[in-house]
Amino acid sequence: MAEYYVVLGDVVHSREIEDREAFQDRLAETCARFSASEREDVYGDFTILKGVDEFGGVLQSLANLYEVVTAFQDALRPHGVRIVVASGSIDVGLTTFDVEKMDGEAFHRASERLEEIEDGPLSFDLLVDDAATGRAIADEINLLLRRREEWTDRQREVIDVRQGVDTQSAAAERLGVTQQAVSNVLSGADWPLVETVEERLRKTLREYAAFRANETEVGPSDGEQSSVTSGDASGFPEAGAESGSAASSSGSSGLESVGLLAPGSVDDLATLMETALRRDDATELIGQVRSRLEDVIGPILTSSSDDEATATTLEFLARLAERTTGPASEDVRLWTALAAARWLGEPLAWVHPGGDYSPGDRYSTGLGFVLAGEPETAVQFFRHAWRRRDELDGREREYALAAGTGLLGCAELLGPSIVEDPAAVRRELAAANDALREPARQFLAYVDGGASVDEVEAAVHDDALEQFARLEAEAFAALAAQLERQNR
Repeated sequence: MAEYYVVLGDVVHSREIEDREAFQDRLAETCARFSASEREDVYGDFTILKGVDEFGGVLQSLANLYEVVTAFQDALRPHGVRIVVASGSIDVGLTTFDVEKMDGEAFHRASERLEEIEDGPLSFDLLVDDAATGRAIADEINLLLRRREEWTDRQREVIDVRQGVDTQSAAAERLGVTQQAVSNVLSGADWPLVETVEERLRKTLREYAAFRANETEVGPSDGEQSSVTSGDASGFPEAGAESGSAASSSGSSGLESVGLLAPGSVDDLATLMETALRRDDATELIGQVRSRLEDVIGPILTSSSDDEATATTLEFLARLAERTTGPASEDVRLWTALAAARWLGEPLAWVHPGGDYSPGDRYSTGLGFVLAGEPETAVQFFRHAWRRRDELDGREREYALAAGTGLLGCAELLGPSIVEDPAAVRRELAAANDALREPARQFLAYVDGGASVDEVEAAVHDDALEQFARLEAEAFAALAAQLERQNR
């Protein structure tokens, strides 16, 4: 028996569209890309259902679902779009192949869910028989879509060119810039990570489609549940592989079924979540993702005999908990931000630039990005903390002043344009030298030529420093090392 997936989408704030005719043309052109005559995975041609507000289509495979979703997102920007995909029966108009004449359970599920997410942070959802798998895939797509929304026009241009050539050097030649310039733009867009996660997602969708095609073709016998044993760690068979006898209960569904317990994927998803958290409106989204993942992970923790998978899962949840809520103690919170950068290789960025966070929160997160080799991102955290230096006293003022030192260091590395008046910042820091934290004071001396890079690095080994200050010293030493390499 064939399986169908109804895709319904609506344009966010469509009443604000000024040139509705031109927008409708763009929407129609995108729909035309997904027609049954051109694609085997399409059953009912995509079409506009209501003015410029809604569109829909019917798929008979999810193998290329992500391509469909991103095609509409890219074509309709800067206007947002919400999309819901739902499996189920279509009992009206199926043989017409005309989406406007079809109806049934799948349409009702998709329409109801589209209304439910209208006022929330989600822009995509997937309703399939395996609810846990659908939620996990949908949440990964939501995070990817959110990051893609943040790309600038220049970042999109460079990414588009890079995707069409074999190397960054070839992209640089086509764009008329240096290879380093291309690398910097791609890094600022998190492209290496996004590209990797997108490839993993496409693989998951292909394997899920192959699994569903095999299951609906053969089907379980009465009283049995279908299962999969062949294939990779995802729990789905490789495309074209045969399904076998029953698999263990811990390996055929949930988080493992979409590859999120595979090596490296914890870092992929956690980093995506950190990126999303830099947006002011992302907290609710991250909370929902975390809640859903906990629902999926629970059975793995209680039933899996794989100690390594269990340990990885526990680590993953612990990291998400820290990113979402933050430890209660200020000292622990600030120290954890830098410890994450040192031991996990990435900053603890549950602090996002526009939120109501203290200068200490922002300063420590900025240092975390320095340790992670992302001074471009660190700048926004340092800048927010520095701006509040005159409002505060005590330790928070110390953190704000130290953030100014970090901002000055980033300006030396990336160019003076990131600071409105570098000379004025340097003068103010010099005047407040006695109030600077020791690692920041040492780094400022280095920037002004009064200390060597060896002296900055030596501070890391100062036993008199408390833990947080030692990690501060590590971050400033890393920044000094980058400046040394640049100035050679």
